[in-house]
Amino acid sequence: MKNLIFLLASVFLFLPLSHRASVYRDTCSITNTKIATDIKSKDILGVQIDFDYFLQYDVKHKKQEPLNFIIEIDILDHLGKQLHAVGSESSFNRKGFAGAEKTERMVAVRTKTAQHFFVPYYCFDLPPGQTPLQVSIRVTLRDSAFDEKPRIISTNGTTSQSFTISKPPTCKVRMLCSGVRVSETDHGKNWDFGLSGLPDPMFKIILDNDIQPDFIYNSSSVENSLSAAWIDFSVPFLISEGDKITMGIYDKDTLIDDLIGKESHTLDEWLDISKASKELVFDQVKHCTVKVEKVK
Repeated sequence: MKNLIFLLASVFLFLPLSHRASVYRDTCSITNTKIATDIKSKDILGVQIDFDYFLQYDVKHKKQEPLNFIIEIDILDHLGKQLHAVGSESSFNRKGFAGAEKTERMVAVRTKTAQHFFVPYYCFDLPPGQTPLQVSIRVTLRDSAFDEKPRIISTNGTTSQSFTISKPPTCKVRMLCSGVRVSETDHGKNWDFGLSGLPDPMFKIILDNDIQPDFIYNSSSVENSLSAAWIDFSVPFLISEGDKITMGIYDKDTLIDDLIGKESHTLDEWLDISKASKELVFDQVKHCTVKVEKVK
């Protein structure tokens, strides 16, 4: 009887371990890794990382496919240590380190898929000049719930690669939309549902690239109004010399803010506009004035 109890206990004890071992046979193959340095992505200077990936999810013992998977890009120094990031407001500052990530909400990938990342230089905690760096690629999975902690899975192929950048000087700046007036309708339609149908204007500061726009700052919104003004500047943020800064005027909504119009200029151009108190007209924005300041 004791032997039977011991045998049953052993089965129940080791089943989870066996199950866990089967799950951890998931792999992701990384191939055709290419790195392009010192490139402009929609007028933002940085490094672009392109590669193909193929996710193989072991469903032999676990029939459920993953809820989502996360691809993470870490920028490393020449010693292989994570590179520190600057600018806590940037989405490329990942808990103090430079990099990027994407969450794919889909079932396991059955075919080879291309992936593209861009990491801007303004987030690198580095002096101007040439610097050798490395990139590291890793993949994590969530099997069920969004609040489940992702687990790192095995990756093979070209998951790291060295490169050298030429980093320009950076400048810290802050911006303010001191006044805005928008068109009465959204291309002939009401801006919002409700009795007034009016928008809730707000402004955003964006460092826009072709792959992953960096929303630096969101202002407060003014409810049900065609005009608005703000007195609070954005948080100070860093840009590389020559980068363009985008100011966007949005209609704040519960789920997704609707773009009313946006304008992009280099810092020198924005400073000239600010100094001259120039009135801007763009898209469905009929009047916009801005203030721009360099921050030491």
